[in-house]
Amino acid sequence: MNEQQFFKLIGRELFPDPAKALRPVSMPAWEPEVGPYHKVQYVVELVGPSLIPAVQAKALLEPKTRAGLGDPEIYVMAPGAKRWKSLWTGDDSMNYDSIAFAWDLVGKRGTLSNANAKELWTRCDKLGAPWTRRAIAMPPPDEVDQAASRLRAIQESFDVGVDVTVQKEFGSLPTMTAVEEAYAIGFRFGDSGLLEWKSQGWPAPLLWVYPISDDSALSLEDQRIEGIAIGYSLPCSPSPVDVLERLFESSDAIGKATHSSVYDTDGNPLTETARNAMRDSVRLGAKTLTDLGLRPGSAEALRLFEE
Repeated sequence: MNEQQFFKLIGRELFPDPAKALRPVSMPAWEPEVGPYHKVQYVVELVGPSLIPAVQAKALLEPKTRAGLGDPEIYVMAPGAKRWKSLWTGDDSMNYDSIAFAWDLVGKRGTLSNANAKELWTRCDKLGAPWTRRAIAMPPPDEVDQAASRLRAIQESFDVGVDVTVQKEFGSLPTMTAVEEAYAIGFRFGDSGLLEWKSQGWPAPLLWVYPISDDSALSLEDQRIEGIAIGYSLPCSPSPVDVLERLFESSDAIGKATHSSVYDTDGNPLTETARNAMRDSVRLGAKTLTDLGLRPGSAEALRLFEE
């Protein structure tokens, strides 16, 4: 259910209450980035002095040709440009002076291996011969196993959801009251069907609300619900420490409105001691990821953790 359907269902619109609305969080400016993403991808660039005719480069987008290269993302740079851009058929450049192919080291199709990387490098090297260009791989093919293993370990260790629940000790809570309070503090139904809280300057939700029974959309067909969860992804958040405070504020507000209590994911009351423990854990997780070169909310972190 999206917002328009929700408003039609209840016969009115809901708006944030300025006196209750969650404050924006401090976070880096959103700067849409274009790959290649060297921290999380295997990248093969064809280097050499000659220009690459755009018509020949675009031929690589033909499905059969692209599949023969392992279906990479293809990036190009026009003469005089300083930034990569995705290769697409509608580009009006006549020539390119750089072209690169990129594959996720760890992704939905599995983990890239040394052998796969060597074969991809060989195919790209042959591709560059007519342009008098040679293939340079980053990381080198014989280091891909190690790089992919490192990323997989990071993914498994830091794919952390930060969540709390709002529910009654006995019984259920009123669904509409929970939704109305969520709207009052700034949540809205998004295209995902979940209640989402966004902050100006960042396109993705920073928090979302879902039923504790599953992570699907809230259904207003049920007047009462067992409880709700509020959460976010630590590695995908641009400001995980500040967003945690908004999580506490929103769960307290919805809990108060529905005469419910706030619990951690183990079902323990969210005492101040428990909140401080969560603060310490989130700070440590965010710092460790940053120290590993994958700042939470960065393009590389989003690619690794948003599978």
